[in-house]
Parts: sequence; structure tokens; C-alpha cells
Amino acid sequence: MVLLVFSGCRGKGKEKVVDEISGYSWKAADGSLLCLESDGTFKWYRNENNRDDSYYLGTYNVYKGTEAVKYISEELKQYNITSEMQLNMFLQDESRSITNYYCMVLNNDECIVDGKNTLKEKTITPFLGFYYAENEYLDFYNLNTQNYSQFKKYTE
Repeated sequence: MVLLVFSGCRGKGKEKVVDEISGYSWKAADGSLLCLESDGTFKWYRNENNRDDSYYLGTYNVYKGTEAVKYISEELKQYNITSEMQLNMFLQDESRSITNYYCMVLNNDECIVDGKNTLKEKTITPFLGFYYAENEYLDFYNLNTQNYSQFKKYTE
């Protein structure tokens, strides 16, 4: 039954997956600000009011729905999150579904502190979680730190 949900028929060619995350800024509950540019670059400021220092920058990738499940279970194997584990998350809460499920990977190229890059080597920060359109809200789990992060769409 689950396989039918993921392998539904499509018309001619591939349908474009709508991504509600890319190209927007997101304010985290801790006061930081994640700016995801539409060109695939990002800056994550430690404080939304200070954009001159203390930030990460790099590129990002966003995967949605079945693409997210596949990416996490195949490309991020080191985190030991199987497809079955991900699918079980949808059963735990009726507000969660494959249609609002995401994986976001931040490719950290630099960490600017006191005007200098303090990052010794490039790193990735993968998140998985859900986007709630009615509240323009992200509820993400950081696979590196094993912490939850909540983000609200930010407009200046």
C-alpha cells in the first residue's frame, strides 16, 4: 500500500516538485536567521540583527517527499536512518505526510567570526523534518547535533 503512494503514475515527463523552503529566510527559535537564496546559496546569521559577523555561508540542497526519503536513506547512510524509520514518522502524527516532508543539507563553506573564516574544512549540516504551510513553519531535526530546530518564515 505504501509503495502505491510513492510510485503513482505521472503524465508526460516529470512533474516539477514544489519547494516551499528555497528562496526564503527563516528565523529560528534561538534568534538566528537562515537565509536560503533562490540561487542555491545560504547565509546563517547567529543573530538576525547582526549580519556583519558570526555567520555560516555556503550552498544548500533541498529534497522533498519521496526524494527526501531516498536521499536520507541512501546518501546519508552514516546517520542510520532507514526508509522504514522515516515512513513511521508519518504514522505518529496526522499533520505529517510525505507531501510536507523535507531534507535540507547545508554545505558549509565558511564560518565568519571576527571577520575571519574559522572553518578548517568544509562540512555539511543535514536536517530532516516537516514544513507546515498554514503557519509557514519548519520543524527540523539536525542530524549532526540531534537537536530540533523550529523556524518561522521571516520577512523584513
